Amino acid sequence: MPEGGATHNVIADSVVVGVVVQGRNITVQLPNPITPALHGLPRGTAAFTGRDEELQSILAVLRPRRPRPWLARRTSPAGRAASSVAVHGLAGVGKTELALQAARAALERGWAPGGVLFVDLHGYDESRRMEPSQALDNVLRSLGIPGEYIPPDEQGRARLYATVLAAFAKKNRRLLVVVDNASSADQAGPLLPTDGVTPVVVTSRHRLAQLDARLIDVKELALEASVELLRRALKVGLGEGDTRVHDHPEDARIIARLCGNLPLALAIIAARLVEVPSRSLDGMAGELARTDVLLDAMRSETRAVRTAFNLSYRLLSADEGRLFRLLVLNPGYEISTEAAAALAGSPIAALRATLDALHRAHLIECADLDGRWWMHDLVRLYAEELRDLHAVEDNARAALDRLLSYYLVTAKEACAHVHLCADAPGSIHFASRERALQWFDAEYVNLTSAVITADAVGHHAAVWLPVALTRYLNERGYFDNWVAITRIAAAAASDQHDRRGEAAALDSLATALIRKRRFGEALETTQRAFRAARKVRDKRIKAQICENLGFVMLHKDRIEEATRAHRRAASLYRKLGDVNAQAMALGNVGLALQKVGRINEAIAVHQKASALRTPGQRIGADVTALNNTGLAFMQADRFPEAIRRFRQAAELAHRYGDDEGETRALYNLGLALVRSHRCAEAIDVSQQAVEGYRRQVRLNSDTFGLSLAAALMTFAYARYAERIELREALEAARESMTLLDAMAGDPLQHAAATSIEAKIRSILSPSRG
Repeated sequence: MPEGGATHNVIADSVVVGVVVQGRNITVQLPNPITPALHGLPRGTAAFTGRDEELQSILAVLRPRRPRPWLARRTSPAGRAASSVAVHGLAGVGKTELALQAARAALERGWAPGGVLFVDLHGYDESRRMEPSQALDNVLRSLGIPGEYIPPDEQGRARLYATVLAAFAKKNRRLLVVVDNASSADQAGPLLPTDGVTPVVVTSRHRLAQLDARLIDVKELALEASVELLRRALKVGLGEGDTRVHDHPEDARIIARLCGNLPLALAIIAARLVEVPSRSLDGMAGELARTDVLLDAMRSETRAVRTAFNLSYRLLSADEGRLFRLLVLNPGYEISTEAAAALAGSPIAALRATLDALHRAHLIECADLDGRWWMHDLVRLYAEELRDLHAVEDNARAALDRLLSYYLVTAKEACAHVHLCADAPGSIHFASRERALQWFDAEYVNLTSAVITADAVGHHAAVWLPVALTRYLNERGYFDNWVAITRIAAAAASDQHDRRGEAAALDSLATALIRKRRFGEALETTQRAFRAARKVRDKRIKAQICENLGFVMLHKDRIEEATRAHRRAASLYRKLGDVNAQAMALGNVGLALQKVGRINEAIAVHQKASALRTPGQRIGADVTALNNTGLAFMQADRFPEAIRRFRQAAELAHRYGDDEGETRALYNLGLALVRSHRCAEAIDVSQQAVEGYRRQVRLNSDTFGLSLAAALMTFAYARYAERIELREALEAARESMTLLDAMAGDPLQHAAATSIEAKIRSILSPSRG
């Protein structure tokens, strides 16, 4: 955390971002190293040819220009016309390859010293299509912005994205953005820079005239260019010794015509010719001419590509063909080697060779070195047709069940690590908590999509996968998706007559609603969970439901009911032998007692809970217990004891990356220091608390807006008391008042903020005069 008086937020790798959600000024201090995502451009092909005119047209737009103020009136209001290119053309024509070649040329010329940001929107595949908000979240993370700094809404993300790109440009680290596979201007638009400096290339099958960009229409290759592409592909694969194209140019032309002069089809046929160097071009041309097409009703623009797919598919072994058909059962757009092995029911070692064979045939692509795979959208459509034709012989339903079970079992295992210490014992799949979080991050789209798939086929993962995701969704602040998938889970459990699953799903849904501060809905959901739990014998689920009921009642000021609910939870955990959960529930009893002023009882309960706990088992619980105990001591005016516990909580949370727990501890520590008249010490602490709550607000303004308002008041008062940095203190007090007004905060808090603002203004007014 920074020192000094300036109000700002510190992000990992030295990126500094100010207020976004309140619409104030933003400053970005860039990291020295290039973000890894900016030099991770997908690999192009060395066989690229026949696009000189289009390539030069793109580069003419991407070339940096010196600013000329007299041209300002001639640019569009969005500021994009001077630096945007939209490449359009039919599927398989090589739009992405052209964009990649242009990006690499721009890098070689030094036009993008900051690197290239590449994002595939999958706009023509309904199962993989990326909405602008999700795409912005992904690219911001790729740019090195931690998840806690990313606003929850599309507009906020777009503002932050534009700010980061502008900062790169201002520091002479201009980026190039490549937006691939956009289905519409609405999908691509939020990803387009607005600074008039950062260049962008968009690819689409549609003519996106609405983007106010230079339009490049990509047609099929000329015949001789197609032949040259074939020659180069064979040279790349086998070297100069392969002279088949040179020796039999007419056969090469026949192949090019049969492939429709489409680069994607030519690349697939070239891969087959490379695998069998003895195969003649004449023989390949004859086989292409005889190949049947699967669908008579297919569109003419994809006929050549489908013919190439069919030929490649017919040359697969039985195992390779089966895996190719099964891969499209995966609900997300990428699949890991481990998940593919579960899908196929094969050992991973044996499956790798099959995946490599499909990759060599250009039927799947390798997403990264960690073993993740994807398909071109046309290949995926072709594979889906085959999947439906062969579903019975492949036993596709059993394969899908294996895949869903793999995701469920592994998610449960990962979930067990999310709230553990970083040095907790590992497991079969995960050596640490960090590895578990990395797996969740990589599989997030697959896991959430798997809930919908499982619900459609009646698999029990529809019920239990959302429950297994609870801790991860809470950790990352994905509250909206948490609510959505647990609603699906509760309905699926009811349909499957799984009363235990229904109770667990409703309990998770209630927790999500509490995090969203939707307490009325949370109470109704908790009551439904109780009704479902009566029909099962599961003390843990019942205890968790009691905890949620207690939280809701506490926020509704129904203190006696909250106390009874938490004591009931503690009793159930005691019967289960879970002393740490019992201690946590007792801590919640202490909170309820504190709220009605029974401070000595609360301290006694917290001390009893501390005696029960096994430190280091669950970091979040340890941090919460220290915070709650500190609050009780502070209410009893036992400030040294309160301050000691808040410091311990902040240090523990910081050590294990619990940002929310650390922020809460820092706020409490600042408040305790102010109340004990140690305002000089409170200055830096309160500033860090404000920074932390700004991060939390970006995750969920409903949950953390009032907390930010309270932190701003402490921030302002500490500076007022010490008579330093008074203008920033005044600004903080006014922002606190604005937040309290917007969120219908406590009138007493608003009055306190107003009083602080008036006192600071009275000190500053003579200097203004």
